[in-house]
Amino acid sequence: MVRFSDTTALNGLGAEWKALAGYGTHSASPGEGYGINHTTATYAVTAGTGPIVTVLAGGQDPATVQAALTAKGWTADGDRLIAPKQSADRAAGVYPVVRAIGSDVLIGSAGATLDVVSAARSLAGDPVPRSLADCLGGVVVAHYASTATGAVAVGTLRPSSDAKIHAVVCSAAASPAAAEQSAAAQRTAYGSGTAPLANATVTVTGSVVRVDGVVTGPKVVLDAFTRSALPGL
Repeated sequence: MVRFSDTTALNGLGAEWKALAGYGTHSASPGEGYGINHTTATYAVTAGTGPIVTVLAGGQDPATVQAALTAKGWTADGDRLIAPKQSADRAAGVYPVVRAIGSDVLIGSAGATLDVVSAARSLAGDPVPRSLADCLGGVVVAHYASTATGAVAVGTLRPSSDAKIHAVVCSAAASPAAAEQSAAAQRTAYGSGTAPLANATVTVTGSVVRVDGVVTGPKVVLDAFTRSALPGL
């Protein structure tokens, strides 16, 4: 699972978009009371199913983070701050490891090491997530997960010049032939007129199927994904 939000872009697009600025973070992750400011990050990414790691890129002050967490009883372990084991603090229980690297902050659930790995070992080095990220393009908010039918990523683009909001659905198939079959099923499903994406265009590149359509709001495709309500998938 990966959730992403371009905080800077979303904060500049109006109230409905600004409400999604924290989409790339976890609701239980420590915030301002811990010296961590989600709203000033350039972007946020949360990845994993257990352990879970949240990255706030930019806009953080490591000295402020250390001072705030130390005051709450967190202790240093190298360049990591560890929450007290016996704590009624919900954030400390869910996300007990924090690491500040320059203006970035990494926040980890139990079991997370927050180690920096090479690109080859990262999620971006996996060809399936990489191909779906390329398929999404310049979205400002996105969600990726493995589903019963394969890996799927959805996202919402900035409003176009005519103020229409476009969303994208990208799905990975086992082969180009399987992708063509999936695309045909999705074209039929989107042709019903009841799909969350209107005027949908379905294309295939290699083993990836891409659907681009118009939505009534920036969260529509995200909600459809979490409800398993994407046509043809």
